[in-house]
Amino acid sequence: MRLASDGRSRGREPRSTIARMSLVSPLPDAGLLVNVLPSEIARRLKEGQQAIADHFDEASILFADVVDFTPLSSRFHPTEVVGILDSLFTSFDELTDRHGVEKIKTVGDWYMVAAGVPERRPDHAQALARMALEMLECPRTACLPVSAAACTCGSASAPAPSSPA
Repeated sequence: MRLASDGRSRGREPRSTIARMSLVSPLPDAGLLVNVLPSEIARRLKEGQQAIADHFDEASILFADVVDFTPLSSRFHPTEVVGILDSLFTSFDELTDRHGVEKIKTVGDWYMVAAGVPERRPDHAQALARMALEMLECPRTACLPVSAAACTCGSASAPAPSSPA
């Protein structure tokens, strides 16, 4: 599996590519880098590395989404839908921190997280499996105003050989 720092890790999108930005302007202060990128990537950028593309022999990816989100969202005002997703994703973010995994991206009602990147860990699959079990409880424990809301989770783990550049 390849992980390239494209400014999208930690799920705070949209934003410019930090690695490319360093080629045309000074890097932001270290505090900002750590807020938008994994600390290891921020450290490497601050040390002057301009392009970051690492190879990981083993990693796991997990996707979660809200079951029947489209019909569910049609029952609420758009502001309420944003509030529902914010509550749910805040719960997911807390789990991400607790399990020591990396939030990659959120799009609409789906949430993507990885384990084993950017820091290698031998229990990457187990960490995401534990997190997935807790994620399934989040619609209820986040006190969402939707009694019918449920989440589904799916994950994949595998060695991923590097492809030629």
